[in-house]
Amino acid sequence: MDKKQRRAEEEKVALMLGEKKNRPGQRTRRKMIMQKYGKDAKVFKEARERKYGAKKDDGGTEGPAGGRSSRERGREGREKEKERGAERAGAGSGSEAAVHGSWEAKRREKEAMALALAGGGSGKKITFDDEGEREHREPPKR
Repeated sequence: MDKKQRRAEEEKVALMLGEKKNRPGQRTRRKMIMQKYGKDAKVFKEARERKYGAKKDDGGTEGPAGGRSSRERGREGREKEKERGAERAGAGSGSEAAVHGSWEAKRREKEAMALALAGGGSGKKITFDDEGEREHREPPKR
């Protein structure tokens, strides 16, 4: 019996005995795929293409790197980030419908708190005398 057959038999016995069979870890699964299919396995090819890009006929690369140096990619990334920031700043002031409801409620709450702390409320203080009658008095000036 070779290794695979012996392992299969052991698994069958373990299942019959009711022993729990845990799933192998990522490294173990990768090793098993490597043993079974070699380095030309589809998952390894796809990972290489994602990381390094697909090879072109002219020798350059295509994909995330796009044949550019890291300096060029960095400059381009910074420019795109500036554009995104400008778009975000412009979008917030132009349309109120784009703001989430909870954000709008929080903004209103902050405005109300700022108004209350600044003393810009109604300006009338309600007090009650001994008989429960309301009296309106102006708050003292600061």
